Amino acid sequence: GPWSTERELDLTMCFERGVAFPVLDVFFLIISAIRLRELQAHVVLPNINTKTTVFWTKLLLAGAIAVGSVVELYYLGILTTAFTSIINALVVGQLIHVIAFVVATVLCFYEQTKARGPSGILLLYWLVTIMLSLITLRTDRDSSSALGKTADTLPLLRYGLVVIMASLFCMELWPRRESEYMLPEDDGELADSGAKTPEESANIFSRLTFSWMSPLLRLGRHKGIDESDLWPLPTKYSPVNVAETFELHWEAELGGHSPSLLRALWKTTGVPYALAGLLKLVQDILQFTQPVLLSRLIGFVASYATSSPQPVSWGYFYAF
Repeated sequence: GPWSTERELDLTMCFERGVAFPVLDVFFLIISAIRLRELQAHVVLPNINTKTTVFWTKLLLAGAIAVGSVVELYYLGILTTAFTSIINALVVGQLIHVIAFVVATVLCFYEQTKARGPSGILLLYWLVTIMLSLITLRTDRDSSSALGKTADTLPLLRYGLVVIMASLFCMELWPRRESEYMLPEDDGELADSGAKTPEESANIFSRLTFSWMSPLLRLGRHKGIDESDLWPLPTKYSPVNVAETFELHWEAELGGHSPSLLRALWKTTGVPYALAGLLKLVQDILQFTQPVLLSRLIGFVASYATSSPQPVSWGYFYAF
């Protein structure tokens, strides 16, 4: 099973390296393939704005992570002969990990040269990978298996990779200057439409927490908000762009054998609404877990009135 029988509230090494990481990496590879296909249609931003010190530092760090994962794969391969049944799963998982890091480096290049904001895919991937890596480092430290004693180099290598990933994560969070993602023709558009909404350049965490609206909220503390204080809609949601996109899809439908207005609408705005519906469904399902967790937490507290209290780690697990 996934839970370790030797350590409290910990996963087995085989599950961490052979299941958790590969599942994350495969999901990342699928999403990255979709994102790379989208970026192919984007205009390349001017090199003088994109290929800066930050750009080359990001690529260097991403490449270092990929190289480090190859070295880790090499060490795991050396230990295969002594731990055949376990290491085979670890080696396959690490191989997928290497492929994911290489794709992450490629995606980092295209996001920097074609996208106008931080990459939400890379930010989430680095964050989850760092969290899983910290769990595996705890397992390496507490594990009593021969693998942890023999491969002394692996924990040091993994600590280094976590530090590099954390540095790259922080650099990806750092907001870009407007000159780094603006095209020459944007000057005229901004002159006509006014200020640009900060939502377009906000990272995924800023969007999830709506912190990009902080300037507007601060303004509302001092004066009443009117229409002139509001930002325009993001470019992709402007009525003109949405109408043009719908016309293209509708003309394509008219050229087919059985035109469908519903299909044209789905191609225009269907994905965002479907994603919002999926998130709403997940939220509704998770609401049913609150009574269960509360019951477990009460049971944990009550266990300390008996002769066999539950481990403290389970209390933290139920609480968080």
